[in-house]
Amino acid sequence: MIDTYLLVWELVVFLASFMFMYYALNAIDFSKLFKPNSTRQIRIIITLVSSAVAFANSFGFGEILKLIANLFN
Repeated sequence: MIDTYLLVWELVVFLASFMFMYYALNAIDFSKLFKPNSTRQIRIIITLVSSAVAFANSFGFGEILKLIANLFN
């Protein structure tokens, strides 16, 4: 039962950190690093980096919650 709650919290943290990272990376001007008219490539890179960072954040948060839950079992 507790595993279900931990999974839901992990999903919530993933979605929140993905949105935060996506908007934070959109604020950076990447047009100097890429060729002109490469907007699609920039968006793909931003999406991939955002999802990787969000996964790392949610995985770490989930592991910490699992360790805390195991302390009380």
